[in-house]
Amino acid sequence: MFQKFLNFNKVTFSYDSMSAPLIAELSHSFPPGWYAIAGANGTGKTTFLKLASAIIMPDSGTVTIPGSVYYCEQRTDTPPEISRKMIDDNNGSAENAMRKLGVQRGWFDNWQVLSHGERKKFQLACALWMNPDVLCVDEPFNHLDAAAKQAVVSALKGYAGIGLLVSHDRETSDELCRGCLIIDGNRITAHNRGISDALVTLDIINASKKKEFMEKQRGLRRLSDELTNRKNKAMQADSKRSKKHLDRHDSDGRAKIDLARLTGKDAVAGRLQKQMEKRVLRVSDELGRIEYIKEKRHVIFLPGSKSRRNYIFKTERHVIGMGNKTLVIPRLILDTHEKVSVTGGNGAGKSTFINFMMQGINTEEGHICYIPQEITKVQSDKIWKQIRAMNGADLGRVLVIISNLGSDPKQLLQSVSPSPGETRKLMLAMGIMKTPHIIVMDEPTNHMDIISIQCLETALKECPCAVVLVSHDIKFLNAITDKNWHIECGGNESLMLTETRRTGFNDVMKG
Repeated sequence: MFQKFLNFNKVTFSYDSMSAPLIAELSHSFPPGWYAIAGANGTGKTTFLKLASAIIMPDSGTVTIPGSVYYCEQRTDTPPEISRKMIDDNNGSAENAMRKLGVQRGWFDNWQVLSHGERKKFQLACALWMNPDVLCVDEPFNHLDAAAKQAVVSALKGYAGIGLLVSHDRETSDELCRGCLIIDGNRITAHNRGISDALVTLDIINASKKKEFMEKQRGLRRLSDELTNRKNKAMQADSKRSKKHLDRHDSDGRAKIDLARLTGKDAVAGRLQKQMEKRVLRVSDELGRIEYIKEKRHVIFLPGSKSRRNYIFKTERHVIGMGNKTLVIPRLILDTHEKVSVTGGNGAGKSTFINFMMQGINTEEGHICYIPQEITKVQSDKIWKQIRAMNGADLGRVLVIISNLGSDPKQLLQSVSPSPGETRKLMLAMGIMKTPHIIVMDEPTNHMDIISIQCLETALKECPCAVVLVSHDIKFLNAITDKNWHIECGGNESLMLTETRRTGFNDVMKG
């Protein structure tokens, strides 16, 4: 049977505002199976998926799509355009797609009250119901709890076409994908293995190239020193062959110089100099052709400070209505230095609790850094306008933070609008400039690349102010937080929030 391929042939693409292509001369073929598209925020992963989906066209080169294609975007602002068709489909395929992911038909009509995890599952159900020849999925694991993530992985494994996956969840990508493309600046490398193994291979190759570069560089220094010595000797020889220093009546001296010029005896130093110059040029050229990725230390400092008040947040027992459910909140106190995680399954009410907490923050105005779970396109554009309007000093501070979080400031400024990951970094940078007394981040690792997550983890751990984190990334939370506020079903349509210290945190999550 003839096998279908998705083909990129010498594809180049750049946005109008860019001085250099985002993707240059890319050629690659994808047979059926899942492939991860990996790279830092803003390197062109979503652009690659849109090229593969024919949403945008290349400046040059061709993308050949073997049949139908569907793009499942990373934002969850609005339901997919095909939503109504799926829920009205009664032939069984729609029911099967929704059942695999635990999706209900009524979710479409109640989109605004759904959690972002529920929205993401609905998006993916639509994509699987379409069953296209090529399926491009952008950050499908954002917002999902462990059970939902495993259901998504299982469903995606059942897809038989050509799948392209963008995700910063390296472990899950490795489980699903047979190969990957890694985008690093203008370099795009293809690998017939998962992201983790591919990165190990790239590290080994890069270390080898770095070693070769350093050895060539040391050799070039030695040759340059030798060239300097030979130039000095050649200058001395030239001086000896000159008659300017001789008396005009010194016929013997002039005869000796003429003989030396004739025999070439004193020109040896000059020839040796020219030979050395050729060697220096050759080694310098070889050095220029060795490319390796220079290590960069990614560090940010969060200059938060403790509030002078007795506590940051305090509430007595409170009950919040959530449609046909209620969220029961016990008496809670957040001290000025505490770091707390908020956990629970999709739809448990974590974001509802955060909204409630934000209304009761007890600190000076302007000292709150809050980054929501999902940032809409409208909000992202507004943030981008604020960044563009900053004065030179403030913009410089923001760009330094962006650079230390692994993004290219120059490329960011040339973009039409920032990616979701870059938008979160910009919001964090703007929040840092407030010297916050509390940092609240709802799903902080969503849309963020590995380097950024590691950098953020270290910074939050050392930050002196209060921190509240909502996340399904237990490893990330364990590294930072002192205690956990966990929401789970308490029976009779009620959801209960309970508090545990870190010693009991892992037991709660396992349960």
